[in-house]
Amino acid sequence: MKFIMSPKTYFFMKKIISAVVFAMIVFGFSMSYAQLSKGNWILGVSSDLSASISTSKVNGTKSGSSKSFYMSPKAAYFFMDKLAGGLVLNLNTYSGKYSDDSKDKSIGFSAGPWFRYYLPCSYMSFKPFAQLEGVYGMSKSTYKPATASESKYNYTDMSFDVLVGASCFFNQHVALDASLGYSNFREKEKSSGDKYAGSGFQFEIGLSVFLGQK
Repeated sequence: MKFIMSPKTYFFMKKIISAVVFAMIVFGFSMSYAQLSKGNWILGVSSDLSASISTSKVNGTKSGSSKSFYMSPKAAYFFMDKLAGGLVLNLNTYSGKYSDDSKDKSIGFSAGPWFRYYLPCSYMSFKPFAQLEGVYGMSKSTYKPATASESKYNYTDMSFDVLVGASCFFNQHVALDASLGYSNFREKEKSSGDKYAGSGFQFEIGLSVFLGQK
């Protein structure tokens, strides 16, 4: 299940992106000793910056508040030089409370394969890459009106992401990742059979650790 960022989250994301770009420029002046050879591993975690705590107002009056969180740990094996494949896990949560005392919340989990190819070029410690991800999972949501019983919904989720980005290596084993990509997702509510679909662009940042002997 995907979340739409609030205005506050959008401005926070802009600040984070600026900080990431600055850090990548600063650390980009050091030589890279990336372990991108066959037989090595990548262990990493990333976020699309949708994590937020926001408050909404209508004509100056508080109309509600919400919290959301997204995290994506992953692992991959280099089965050939510069090309790695493995498993990615996605976890997201959301909760909201509104001025009419209604509430909603959701939690989702998905998993699937991902592949990353490091392009045969570099600049200082920057290593550009292309990445594919495809995940399938489940999510649950609950809506509780102020004066009625709550409604529960169960979904099956599927998404496919195409990203391009770069790793900035701090040293031989640790890198900061930044990527921009396109995401297409679909979900189906189990009891009603209702189907939903969407797509959009996303920005991700993450940290990767490279393990191996080479």
